[in-house]
Amino acid sequence: MDVSLEQKIFQELNQKKLQLLQEIKNYEQNEKEPRHLAGKQTIQPGIDNEEGSIGIIPANTQLNSSLIVSPGSADNQSDPHVVLTISTTNGTFIHMVVVFAESLFEEGESLVVHPPENKRSDQIMIPLAPPKDIPIDLHIKIYVGHKNTQQYHVFELTRQLPRFALHTQFNNETTDPVSTVSFPLQERTSRIVMWLNQNFLLTDKITLTNVLKLKLLSLRTKSPLFIQFNPDQSQNLIIQTDNIELA
Repeated sequence: MDVSLEQKIFQELNQKKLQLLQEIKNYEQNEKEPRHLAGKQTIQPGIDNEEGSIGIIPANTQLNSSLIVSPGSADNQSDPHVVLTISTTNGTFIHMVVVFAESLFEEGESLVVHPPENKRSDQIMIPLAPPKDIPIDLHIKIYVGHKNTQQYHVFELTRQLPRFALHTQFNNETTDPVSTVSFPLQERTSRIVMWLNQNFLLTDKITLTNVLKLKLLSLRTKSPLFIQFNPDQSQNLIIQTDNIELA
């Protein structure tokens, strides 16, 4: 075996050993928590809790997450994106977030967000800009703890960016797209509504009606997209867009 390869394998194994030893040390320190404090911690945002040095967070700690479309700023300081918001339910602090995803980031397949100490809170907002219209699975690790702790509880979440995440509803008057695609669709309106709600990040979920008429705007290309379906007439799904790739 090549000597350099042996050294590389040895270094990787040694690094793994150090990580495992650190995890064991953290577990041992957590086991030393006074029994009278177990399950009785009350966390207040911004307060340096005495229990924070122990490292254990309340057992009822949960995370909330949401995905909301942002059109960007009018002065072009920020492009259109999707805001991933994560928050804790009891004021414990989010110290770091790692997002793993394919075909999302310009460099690599992960993004690490590590706020400075004076800006950490129970909520974090992360902008995500999908480069094209494809569904993207997000695998997220969230490091949660007290304000000044050096030990964290790692939560794992899985979310999906819908295929057409950077499209938003609008009601303003605009020029109708010139190009149209129409095809018969032998499907219930409820199924089409469900598909639309799953593949777009809509502010207001589409409700079931006999006639479906949806006006959308691509924030990436600024081009309109109209979708119509009337089961009582031709049962044709009509898509109006000047973007042939989208159609």
